[in-house]
Amino acid sequence: MKWTITDPDNYQYMSNGMLSYTFKEFNRTDYPEVFKELADGTLEHTPVTLIGSTIWKDKKYWSEHHYYYEYTLKELANILDSYGYTLNQLAEMENNQGDKLLYECIFEHEIDNC
Repeated sequence: MKWTITDPDNYQYMSNGMLSYTFKEFNRTDYPEVFKELADGTLEHTPVTLIGSTIWKDKKYWSEHHYYYEYTLKELANILDSYGYTLNQLAEMENNQGDKLLYECIFEHEIDNC
């Protein structure tokens, strides 16, 4: 699975499959000291070099969510609206950037509402 950094400040990553997206973000709430060490460079990992590391492989450090194309247009529009986007804006984006942004908004919306 190939991971792309979507938010380096929060150690947030995305991977996409055929009909799904997976997001993974470091669990700052339960492991604030480890996050601080990552952020200030004590652990000597950049968001890129963290991929594949011991911390990366340990599921306890991560919030991971899988999204499939199961939302109604109204649900998607409401989520996007809370981030200042519209479905039309995303549809105009090139190279699947609109899809990536859509699922990043869904991920952040669900994380914020947990």
